[in-house]
Order: sequence, then structure tokens, then C-alpha cells
Amino acid sequence: MHVDPALLERVEDKLNNQNAVKAGLAGALWSMPLLVIWYAVYYFAPAFSPMMLFISGALIGVMVRYHGQGYGRRFAVIGFLTHLILVVVAINIGIVITSTIWGVILLGLYLSGAWAAAFFARKGIPLTQNKAFYVLTEQQAHSSDTLLKNRWYVAVPLLLLVASLTNVATAFGIHIFHGIYQQVAAAEGYQQELERHRAKAIDVTPNSLDKLTTQEALFYAYSYYTGRHVNARGQYKGEYPLSTFKAKTILNYLVKYRQEPRAAFILARVDEGARRADMLQTAISQGDQYAKFYSVVAYGCTSEEKRAKQLLAGMQRLVKEEPIASDINTLMHYGFGYMCDELGDADFELRFLRDYSPKS
Repeated sequence: MHVDPALLERVEDKLNNQNAVKAGLAGALWSMPLLVIWYAVYYFAPAFSPMMLFISGALIGVMVRYHGQGYGRRFAVIGFLTHLILVVVAINIGIVITSTIWGVILLGLYLSGAWAAAFFARKGIPLTQNKAFYVLTEQQAHSSDTLLKNRWYVAVPLLLLVASLTNVATAFGIHIFHGIYQQVAAAEGYQQELERHRAKAIDVTPNSLDKLTTQEALFYAYSYYTGRHVNARGQYKGEYPLSTFKAKTILNYLVKYRQEPRAAFILARVDEGARRADMLQTAISQGDQYAKFYSVVAYGCTSEEKRAKQLLAGMQRLVKEEPIASDINTLMHYGFGYMCDELGDADFELRFLRDYSPKS
């Protein structure tokens, strides 16, 4: 077969430029930025992450092709193996699947990526140089195939070792970065939440509390005590800064400056020691219905239950607050036992305020 000697010389140069070791090392090293890019895609555009199965294969193939300058099948194998290692590591660190997706689609994307890695890793033979390649490579093995840099038993193990090390190192770096980023984001989120809480908080000095109605002040006291922001209409508005001290400060202000009986009763429920009895007596003397109810309950728990029920029956006809009427009905039906166990517990429940209408 006659082939132009000049063409043979050009093809000879191309064949001698083949470097499987260089191709493998290039593929292994380029896997590092590709894995970082894949993580960025997963984080900023998660729905697009599965497409990286194909895109990464195509890019790896191009890199192996550029650095290896190879025409043989070994270069396709190098591209395929490099892509496979990258995909395995990506799956292991969880950046491939972000939502429900059919397995057949994922399989199709991977297979297309593997094909692209193998296809682009080999340089194509120009039509005008087919005969020259045939003469130099098909009739007998070319001398470049015997060079150590193109031996599969050198290039493939080296690729597997370096690609595994670089991918694992990159994955470890991503894991550390992600952990630090999550901690920073959590700290910023906590700080923002703290600032939102502080923005909700009110000043509990007498001058500031003077500007609030009694009902508003009572609900702010509830919000501080429970950490649940409920406005004067009884609407839940989210979390609130938790401060038992501020809740008691508001209640003490209402007792001292406004002679508010319901505040005195609530202090009797949340305070400790002898002050509980003092506050309960203050609330009763000022006519608070809930204070009277709890006084009768305490009497029923320590003395004659029958007489206490008679007092509650008489009281039931006079109370205007639905929660008190409901509590009386429950006691009449189930007895005093369940409330006696909880009588000494500190509590500030929303039912204390739900139907209450303060005088000011």
C-alpha cells in the first residue's frame, strides 16, 4: 500500500506524542475542580446536579484527550475509569441526587457521561490519514505502544491510585468546608433570630409600662413567661424572648400601680413561698374570680370536698369567664383529685387571660 512519506512522518509524530500516563494523571487532577464544581452546582442549583453525571464525563474526556494526545483504546479506558471514580465519590458525599428522580433517568445520565468520557478521551483519525495510521498501527504494533508511558499496567494502576487519592482528598475538603459553612450559617441564623427576639421585647420600666393598657401588659407578661408571643387579641405571633424575671416585673407593676387583681392572682401562681399566699389573698380581696376559684379548690383539697363543691356550684352561676366555668364543670364531673396534684405547681396559662376584661 503506497502512502506519502510526508504523511507517514506526520502520523509518526502524532503516535509518538501519545502519553497514557500523562492522560491518567491529568484526568485524576482535573477530577478535583470538577468535584468542587459539582458541589457548587448541588448547593446553588440542586435540580441541575444530576446533569453533572453527563457533563463531568464529557469534560473528563476532553481533558484526557488534550493531555494524552492518544488514539488507542487505552485512552478511552482511562477516561471511563476516571469518570467512574468521580461519580462514586460524588454519590458517596451525597451531591448527585437532591429530590425524587427516576432511577432510569439517573442511569441514562451516567451511561451517557461514561460514553462521553470514553469517546472524547480518544482523538479521532482524520480521513486523509487513515491509510498512514493503518500502515503504522494495524499491520504491526507501533513502537510507541511499547514505551513505559503507554503501557496499560503502568498507566491504569497509576490512574486508579492518584484519582482515588485526589477525589478522596477533595471530598474530605468539601466535607470540612461544608461543616464550617453550616456552623457559620447556624450562628448567623441564631444571631438573626436573637435580634428578631430582641426587636419584639419591650421595656419593662414603669414609664414604658404606663403607655400600655392593662390587657396588653398582661399578655406581654404571658409572652415573657412562656416564650410564646400572644397579642391582646389572643393571636399567636411566634416565639418571644423568654424571661420569667420580666414577666414578674410586669405583674408586680400592675399590682403596685394599678391594683390589678388578675396580676396578683397570676403572681400567686408563679411566685414561691409565703408570697404566693399573700398574692392570692390580695387577688381575692380585690374580687378576682380565678383567685376565688383556686381558693375553693385549695379548700376542697384540704377539707371537705362536698362543701367545696357546693361553693363552686354557687360560684358557677355568677362567673362570666368561660374558662372558669369550664374548670368548675370539670371539677364537678371528675372531682378535685387531678387539680390537687397540680395546685402547688407554678403555672401561667392562657386561660387566665382569655376572657378576662380588666377595669383599665
